[in-house]
Amino acid sequence: MSDKIASYYSTSRKTIKLYKKVALEIIFGTMVVNAWVMQKKFGTDNSVTILQFRESEVGFNLSEIKAFLMLRHDILISERQLKRYLKQLNLYRRKNYTDLRIISDFIDQQILGSGSLHGYRWMHLECLQNGSVVKMNTVRRLLKKKDPEGVELRSRNRLRRRAYHNKLPNYMWHVDSYDKLKPYGIAINGCVDGFSRRIMWLRAAKSNNNPRIIAGYYIESVETLGGSPQTLRRDMGTENCWKAGFLMRKTGWKSKEKIPNTNILPAHLYGTSPHNQRIESWWSILRKHNSQYWMNTFEQLKDDNFCNGTDLDKALIQLCFMEIIQGELDEIIHEWNNHRISNSRNNRAPLGKPNVLFNVPELYYTHDYLVEVTNREIETRRSECLFVQDITIISDFIDQQILGSGSLHEYRWMHLKCLQNGLVVKMNTVRRLLKEKDPEGVELRSRNRLRRRAYNKGPNYMWHVDSYDKLKPYGIAINGCVDGFSRRIMWLGAAKSNNNPRIIAGYYIE
Repeated sequence: MSDKIASYYSTSRKTIKLYKKVALEIIFGTMVVNAWVMQKKFGTDNSVTILQFRESEVGFNLSEIKAFLMLRHDILISERQLKRYLKQLNLYRRKNYTDLRIISDFIDQQILGSGSLHGYRWMHLECLQNGSVVKMNTVRRLLKKKDPEGVELRSRNRLRRRAYHNKLPNYMWHVDSYDKLKPYGIAINGCVDGFSRRIMWLRAAKSNNNPRIIAGYYIESVETLGGSPQTLRRDMGTENCWKAGFLMRKTGWKSKEKIPNTNILPAHLYGTSPHNQRIESWWSILRKHNSQYWMNTFEQLKDDNFCNGTDLDKALIQLCFMEIIQGELDEIIHEWNNHRISNSRNNRAPLGKPNVLFNVPELYYTHDYLVEVTNREIETRRSECLFVQDITIISDFIDQQILGSGSLHEYRWMHLKCLQNGLVVKMNTVRRLLKEKDPEGVELRSRNRLRRRAYNKGPNYMWHVDSYDKLKPYGIAINGCVDGFSRRIMWLGAAKSNNNPRIIAGYYIE
């Protein structure tokens, strides 16, 4: 592919330079490819597919669109042709600017929420993705006028960090959990590709300590891409220890080609948080653009005595805000993966849009290092994972049981009830959920465990019959029988009376 591109652009140094900037994900761009195609013929025999462009969000330039069409769709057109098509469709980057009142109203709306944490570059990107055509300088002036205090605070907090370099796309993913909202019941987990800085997942849930939940995020990403990274980098948290064993058992997940003069890393790397720099440094971006707003909101609820950190308060916050926060996280993924990473001092990583860096590494004289995984291998490992929607169903079922007589059940009995209701779940998961939801009940049951002497001779050697009178004052008389060896309940009947021996004999005869 590189030879083909080089030969095609050998006549022009300018186009070779533009070729290095190619964009990758067309689904979003100031000039973006629509879902439908328009066929147009040139000459008599050749048919060339021309994808119609429309105004959208990200801001790809002409050279990126042209190179993307050539690399991904085998459409070779000149920049002049592309300009002509865009002119016919009335699509311009520096004409037909959106009315300033619309831009002003949009910025006002953003400032009321977590957008109050955004700088003018990020706000300009949000305007573009909202379908507006506006200059960055216009957004900067409006933001300085509308939120001078926020602009001043952001200008003071500029940080300079040491450089980090990663070899290839999918060579190393960085996984970590974000606990700033955890005191309020919102646990976030994320993953970033080390080369492209593309966010692989960013999920909010009730817990990020269960390793099977994190493995669920991982296997969903693997299934979407059709493969896994060469290495996962993470710290020694409990949610990550199980994942190491999960990857140790991945048989047959081998890369097609090796990197010359490069040591192949193991499937998992442990280290301290400072060594997991790519994801750790990104959390500061999340805090500036989103989580600080929610921290302030929940802290205000706490100061106003509406939230005291109890399990009920956390459950209410999860019910009211979980979907909203996840929606904002999805927007952040979209905005971050399609924004252009700017240059910085001593920067060693390639510059561009994360989606471009991740999907078209050939433009940066490198290649993808995705380890291909078959659907069969993925399905065999899905049973070891726990997905958020599954946890929600199981959690709701346990909540329902705790409200009634299920509050007396230990985790083994609760696990049995889950299975009987068609919920496939491990006993250890039920134990953790029960301990999280009913800690007082778990403590009481652990204190009242009695050890009795064994009674074991054989089935049907002895049946034990007795009456239960706790409900008798209310007119309910219970009588039961248990096999001494197997502890099998032979009968358990409720009647108006358990004093009549003929009734008990009837149970026995049946």
